[in-house]
Amino acid sequence: MPSSTSFLHLQFPPASLGTSSPSTFSVSVGPVVLFSVLDHYLRRPEQQPRVIGALLGVRSEDGSEVEIRNCFPLSHSETSDQQAAKGSLGTVLVVVDTEYLNQMYSLHQRVNSKETIVGWYATGTEINPNSVWIHEFFANETAPFQPVHLLVDTKLSNDKMACRAFVSSQVGVPGTDHPGSMFLQIPCDVKYFDAERSGLDLISMAKETPDRTAGLLSDMDSLERSVLQVQNMIETVSTYVNSVLTKKEQANSAIGRFLMDTVSLVPRIDADEFEKMFSSHLQDLLMVVYLANLTRTQLAIAERLHKMIPETTPYKPLPPSRPVIHLQTYSYPTSSGPLYKVRWSPAGDPHTIYFATGTFQSKTPQLQTYACRLPTVFETDHDEPSRRKFALDLVTSLPHPSHVTDMCWLPDGQTLITGGNNGIVYVHRGKNGMLKTVNETKLHRRNCVGVAAITRNDVEIASVGKDGELIVSTLNGEKIHEIPNADCLEITGVQWRTVNEIVISGSSGHLTLFDCRQKPPGRLLADQSPTPARLNCLAVSPTLHGKITTGDRLGNVAIWDLRNLSKPGLSKAAAHSAAVWDVRFHPDRPGEVISCAEDSTICFTQWNSSVPDYFPEVTTTASLRRMQGPTSLPFNSIDCHPEHNVLVGVGDAGTIFLKQT
Repeated sequence: MPSSTSFLHLQFPPASLGTSSPSTFSVSVGPVVLFSVLDHYLRRPEQQPRVIGALLGVRSEDGSEVEIRNCFPLSHSETSDQQAAKGSLGTVLVVVDTEYLNQMYSLHQRVNSKETIVGWYATGTEINPNSVWIHEFFANETAPFQPVHLLVDTKLSNDKMACRAFVSSQVGVPGTDHPGSMFLQIPCDVKYFDAERSGLDLISMAKETPDRTAGLLSDMDSLERSVLQVQNMIETVSTYVNSVLTKKEQANSAIGRFLMDTVSLVPRIDADEFEKMFSSHLQDLLMVVYLANLTRTQLAIAERLHKMIPETTPYKPLPPSRPVIHLQTYSYPTSSGPLYKVRWSPAGDPHTIYFATGTFQSKTPQLQTYACRLPTVFETDHDEPSRRKFALDLVTSLPHPSHVTDMCWLPDGQTLITGGNNGIVYVHRGKNGMLKTVNETKLHRRNCVGVAAITRNDVEIASVGKDGELIVSTLNGEKIHEIPNADCLEITGVQWRTVNEIVISGSSGHLTLFDCRQKPPGRLLADQSPTPARLNCLAVSPTLHGKITTGDRLGNVAIWDLRNLSKPGLSKAAAHSAAVWDVRFHPDRPGEVISCAEDSTICFTQWNSSVPDYFPEVTTTASLRRMQGPTSLPFNSIDCHPEHNVLVGVGDAGTIFLKQT
């Protein structure tokens, strides 16, 4: 007998590294994984023999069942078998891009956090020595579970793309300090859902065509193909049952149970009744297909006729339903391009008042202030009513780093706050319109669409942006309150309703009210009134408590009564034929709203009410006075001076319009 005994001890690896008893593995692979591996192999460099990648999926609680749902490729390099045979222990034979692995895994976690790394895949027909190093690397990624190695035969050795799964087990070799590894094959099945089955059937149709391509089937062809498949399966089952009954094949109890369950699910229906029901549904399907084809043909004919017949008469808008008064105004053209916002300054003297305006969609955005000298004489025209003459002088033209989206003055008339489409809020100061920029703060990630200021113990600025945030800050840019999701959709405007309450408008068509006395500010009102139209602008009444006016994208002007927050009142009037861009309350006539719109008109809307301090419900009518501008370009902003009742308007024409109201 030999003096020494050589032996090899091999133990099947447990599913989890912390499990003491061995378990049986089972792996299921989705078809998406196989197609991804095949695509990776076809895109490899010519000199690269195989490709590898990470497998993503889910495990059972004990880790014995693994479902591989997804994968992504990895960039790697490895030595050949001859070089590996010459390599010494400790020599790095495989290089894997771990940074790319971590980045791709992080991106996949954002989409589906349940899928984790369960192993790795490689192409080929056999496992080479370098696979040991790669498998040990993925063991650290999947700990405390065993990694699964999926080997895909992309060379189609036996005219099929074989898919095998392996796990490794340490092998103790006598006389050495370093244990080896042996890969053990585990059961591996390809499983797919019903939705994936449709795609696989469509792809399998390509093998029946010479050019190996397949197109989408029509409804009728798909129905015919499904009926033929069912018929073939019924014939296969019938042949098997007859063979069992004639003793040609041995009965299989498992197949018998499946057939019994399937037959029990089929309802017992008379053949004639089933044929009648099937014919009825088939006729309905044919009728739907016929009507769809008929509609498609009619649309195609109408489109061709429209291209063949030229337009002989230009389009003319329909006359308005209410009388239109041409705007009796003085216009002052500028060279700044389209003007987007305009606001009167509270400062001034009995003969000179000031306003600021900002440009939009111009190469060099500017913030401009003008001095408007009020007339002292009247000029009478026999054809037109009496009108005043104004003298307009440019005071300051200040470069603005971004397009001006909104502006507001402080009560002192010397501080102007503007918002830009770069998310920055700017503060400008100066007497008599001589402004200089003193501070700028980046408060929003996207466009700052609205700014409003209030003076309490200190000046507080409320600003809103397209990022959905409502921010209350100081003049120095320090944030006091920050509400990240102030509205469910895009915010379009902001105003201080009181010294403690902020109201915002949004594209959802609703108003939202916040109380700044709470930290964070509490939501007092999230109105759900039936106003589906997007609100473009809003203004708070300076004299009537709880009254707010808004303009929407359909041309409606509305007044909201927010004194009863549990049931706010709402009254609307169709003032314009296009989107309303700005609204203001008349300073001397409560209940009258001035608005401007895309249809190049300015409208005065007066709500009829016997009680001055109460606006009625929706059913109450409103009287309108609409004035057409001298050009067809839209008005973007208006404002009415609180003391002298002078209306100023700006728009895309780049012209300033003034009128005594």
